[in-house]
Amino acid sequence: MTRLPFVVVVAVLVGCVPESAAPDAGVTEVDAGHTASAPVARLKAPTVEVNNRPFLLDGRDSTAGAGRAIARYFWTNVDAPGVATLPQGATLVTSAPTFSVEGSAIPVGTFRFELVVEDDASARSEVAAVSVVLLDALAAPSAVLDLPERAMVGSTLTLQGGRSSTGQGTLTHYRWTNVDYPGGADAGFAPGQTVATTTPSYAVPLVVGRTGTFRFELEVESSLGVRSDPSSSSVQVSSGDAPTAVLSITSPHPRGAPLSLTGRGFAAAGAEVVSYEFTNLSMENAADFPVSGTITQSGATLVVSPGAGGFTGDAGAFRLVVFDNRGNASAPDQMEVTLQ
Repeated sequence: MTRLPFVVVVAVLVGCVPESAAPDAGVTEVDAGHTASAPVARLKAPTVEVNNRPFLLDGRDSTAGAGRAIARYFWTNVDAPGVATLPQGATLVTSAPTFSVEGSAIPVGTFRFELVVEDDASARSEVAAVSVVLLDALAAPSAVLDLPERAMVGSTLTLQGGRSSTGQGTLTHYRWTNVDYPGGADAGFAPGQTVATTTPSYAVPLVVGRTGTFRFELEVESSLGVRSDPSSSSVQVSSGDAPTAVLSITSPHPRGAPLSLTGRGFAAAGAEVVSYEFTNLSMENAADFPVSGTITQSGATLVVSPGAGGFTGDAGAFRLVVFDNRGNASAPDQMEVTLQ
């Protein structure tokens, strides 16, 4: 990153490189010159984006002088028409260090945005500026993540992105995110972590003791530097001995309508699921199914009716445990439903 003593305009198409080598690949970053006591504005934005997709102006790396703090951020749209959140030629002031550029009528082109920061002593920085190249939406790639419905601990789960497609250019990078599988930490792929590859698959070892339903995401990037929207998929991981429970509920749900809890159970080889235990964790005013109540049945679907006036509260949660014909119980699966 280069520090320049005057206003800076940057318009760079950054080549695609692995995530581990360049965490900010595809992002333009500049900072403005300053005196020793003045704050420094540092502005980042995507180098290339599609014109109908919101993108972020990021000033979080801006700094204040010793003993001071950044108090205000002055965002300017120099020449981009059609921006709903920051009209062309306008400057908006926020206390937040990021700003979302949004608009359904922004044309294709290269447009400049600027940032000035002010500290709590009213000292202002020089201008930091970036130029963002906006391409037609047809240029954006599309990610498709394929997972098996079920997998066993001790095996290897392969995340597949081979059905992803490019808009313009070619696909150069696949970014895999572990949303919530705790066993990934043992293989350097902890929940919330993203790993980039140049190949359309990624292997995740499934460790003993980590069972349940887990979600992964995939983004793909083209040779133009444009990323797709994320694609997500879930897999049920079982131990091979105990069955696996999967609970599905449509959310949001009208508070005055009956609510269907749909259970699925997956048993080990040679076994079968024989009963479903539903627990009301927090749904208030459910008829004949109070909070903390449990209903066990052989059927996989339970219809919960609201009491007089409908379900109350903003949301409620339920839990499912399934049992096989060998007496094994699954780990619980639970889900929250939002009421409307």
